[in-house]
Amino acid sequence: MIYCYLRILMVARKHYRQIQALNIGAANNDAARKSDTKAAKMLLIVISGFFCCWAPASISVVCLTFWEDCNVLPVPYLKASIAFAMMNSAANPIVYGIFNKKMREAYRRLLAKLFSRTFRRNSLSGPQDMSIDTISQTATS
Repeated sequence: MIYCYLRILMVARKHYRQIQALNIGAANNDAARKSDTKAAKMLLIVISGFFCCWAPASISVVCLTFWEDCNVLPVPYLKASIAFAMMNSAANPIVYGIFNKKMREAYRRLLAKLFSRTFRRNSLSGPQDMSIDTISQTATS
């Protein structure tokens, strides 16, 4: 997994530098350095998170594979190790959203659509008409 992430970073940096070579300038070099630093930080966080989340589950698998009577590992540890492994999948979109402006914007649009639909659906089933238009008219009155 680490190899895959590092390879992706290397290819992305190579392509980015090729594009930047076409746009030579001091400002572009600073932007390229900042972009490389940001990508490296994100990669470090993703790999660290992957390692921290999957290490307990990997240790559990190794213990259970090589020792038939593996009573050393308590059941709560096994359950927690599985939970940590699953949390890695939930954490990646958050990390990408923190580091990528386009992802943040996409999350905002998605949540806005989700909450506006939920808000409209709840207002239609309720006793009052609490649509966005009604609220804005009430606020201006």
